[in-house]
Amino acid sequence: MDEAARALTGHAIATLAYRGARILRDAPAGFGGMRAGAPDWRTAWQAVPAGGWDDECRRFHAGLFEVDRALLDDAEPTLPLERVFQGPISDAFTHLGRLALLRRLAGAPIRGEVMVLSDVVPGKLGPEQTPPVREFR
Repeated sequence: MDEAARALTGHAIATLAYRGARILRDAPAGFGGMRAGAPDWRTAWQAVPAGGWDDECRRFHAGLFEVDRALLDDAEPTLPLERVFQGPISDAFTHLGRLALLRRLAGAPIRGEVMVLSDVVPGKLGPEQTPPVREFR
């Protein structure tokens, strides 16, 4: 496997963990059930029944750990890493953005941050992330 692609994908996974932890942490009560409109086909189809908010947050981080473990494996991936990035990783960034917007609509926005200064650490994939270096005020 191309080591540069593996490193970049690992950093993308760590970035998801960092951004996701900020968005998921301290969500207001009832936020997990918030809806901004009628469900579409994506919300109607569920491969795994949705759990409570805390369970789903743990499942998000556990999934990141699984992807990271697969990156560390010497076996060739089923898909080229470029395809993994353009599909599930980019989808995850989109969904995190939607959650950030829903937080704002729920009256519990998170502060914007200068992400190029953030301490994103490959392999650090749980909800405990380093504090923001520079948030917008």
